[in-house]
Amino acid sequence: MNKVIYAAAAITIAAGFAISAFGAGSYGFNTPHQVERDPELHRAIENLEHANKFLRRAPDDYGGARSAAIAHVNAALSGLYRALKHDEHTR
Repeated sequence: MNKVIYAAAAITIAAGFAISAFGAGSYGFNTPHQVERDPELHRAIENLEHANKFLRRAPDDYGGARSAAIAHVNAALSGLYRALKHDEHTR
């Protein structure tokens, strides 16, 4: 089971790095000024959104680990959105 989780995580990370050159996504915090202030947060969101799409469309459930991975990705996205929202109000 751990091998499946590690494989899913590795695929997620690799997919995220592969698409990081595409710029900011459609999550509502993508004005040039906002991306310039927090480029790492925006890249992380892009990567996690891509991973989420990949996991949701994957034909395999990775031994039942896919739903847990999706939940973790969603939790991470929620935290990043909160961080950007907080940053938006404090700068």
